[in-house]
Amino acid sequence: PVQPRVMFDDIIIRVNTQSGSALAASDTFYASAWTLTFTRPHVYAHVTNGSQAVTEGVADGKPSWTLALTEDRYVDVSRITECRTKVPKKVDITMTGPIANGAYAYKIFLELPQLLYENANYPMTSAGKIIPDLTLRGQRAAVAPAGMPTLVLPARMTLTNLQSVNALT
Repeated sequence: PVQPRVMFDDIIIRVNTQSGSALAASDTFYASAWTLTFTRPHVYAHVTNGSQAVTEGVADGKPSWTLALTEDRYVDVSRITECRTKVPKKVDITMTGPIANGAYAYKIFLELPQLLYENANYPMTSAGKIIPDLTLRGQRAAVAPAGMPTLVLPARMTLTNLQSVNALT
């Protein structure tokens, strides 16, 4: 059977200014490493009565996520200026696997309509090479950005598997 694996080279990350035009091939971020972290803060009551039941946590704050990106080639000096001026970004991430059934390939498509710089490092490594290391925090958008119609929630994931497309927001 076909395994729904995605190779690193089959992942495309595109980054653009949140207020800019729809994401295009020219917005590709050449990541050498990336991490998407989702946290859902909960508080758990301490159980001291000897019960072996599982205590469900109580929500404490809003869910949040961060996107960490490391770029293997430095292509655009404007990112340094944008992180200093706190220009919001929008991102989409496409992960494409093998053909699952006939015409459909396994695919996960993530849309992140508004991200703010949380951390931006541009260390100079050997021979004057700069390797950007960025961390962006996602949030709800005030308006849906160009290319992401109706999306104001912090994220939307579209999954294509054996049948067709399912969107989760």
